[in-house]
Amino acid sequence: MHMQKNLHLMINGVNYKWEHSLIKGSEIKNLGGIDPSAELYLQSKGPGSDELILEDQEIDLSNPGIEKFYSKDKAEIIIIVNAREHIWNKLQISYDDLVVLSYGNVEGNKAYTITYSSGPKENREGFLVKGQSVLVCNKMIFNVTGTNQS
Repeated sequence: MHMQKNLHLMINGVNYKWEHSLIKGSEIKNLGGIDPSAELYLQSKGPGSDELILEDQEIDLSNPGIEKFYSKDKAEIIIIVNAREHIWNKLQISYDDLVVLSYGNVEGNKAYTITYSSGPKENREGFLVKGQSVLVCNKMIFNVTGTNQS
């Protein structure tokens, strides 16, 4: 059996060792003693912005160089749903969350059309269907329209 050598990573300026080539965002937070509610970022090795790392996202540590991660407290995000501002404190929002923000509850006999725009680079604009979630960013716009199912 081949033994994997320890791989190195840096979390908030402190060096750590990890024995596997892949590590999840939640494992990085746990290893670095980071509050689970904080946002975790992978520092960009070149030009471009740093990457937000989600809890279940896997990062390959076997690439050349040492991956550098840092955390920061989650900023308050304001989303706009049907022209009304709402404070949202999660990285993602679901179809059901948006229906509740718009109509107060989810009615079983209604279908909803949800469009969004001004989103983060991962999902700038599009449609959201039942069961889906999208990443959110400040001032992201959502339009939720209820329609009766036949």
